[in-house]
Amino acid sequence: MSELRKFIDLQESFEGDLIVANGDIADTLDDYSGAIYQVIRTVLNTKPGECGLWPTMGFNTDLYEGNVNTRETGLEIAKAIRTAIVNNTVLYSSEVDVESFPLGKQSIAFKVNVTTTNGVTSDFILSYDTQHNKIRSLVFNDASTNAVPVTIKKNISPTKNSRIR
Repeated sequence: MSELRKFIDLQESFEGDLIVANGDIADTLDDYSGAIYQVIRTVLNTKPGECGLWPTMGFNTDLYEGNVNTRETGLEIAKAIRTAIVNNTVLYSSEVDVESFPLGKQSIAFKVNVTTTNGVTSDFILSYDTQHNKIRSLVFNDASTNAVPVTIKKNISPTKNSRIR
């Protein structure tokens, strides 16, 4: 079972801003899905070497900067995202699934699904722009809160062999 208690922290937006709820700074004490989302956000927005206490933590987007969106590029980045999450959190590889979806010539969406061994399930969709080397969160969803939507203008569906487990 994942050690979800290690995820408890002050709650932040995808951009790293603190979240205020009910007149106080929010935390992830009673929100395991939010805690998972926050830890994954931190890993994906940190490049290896940026965290002095944990120099190997992070996801190196520089490896994909300028790449054209192909099925192979999507699969390669999805695999790297999953590896970064599993290697830098307390989640097990059996708990993380990443799918890639083409959005445009240099833009790829990824659905990250986490189902922990104790039943906490959450997913979120993020996009990666290879031209500007940016990761953005599009949707975060868990069973208790439903989706927090951001409009995606293209109809996206999984391509064959787009899932990395």
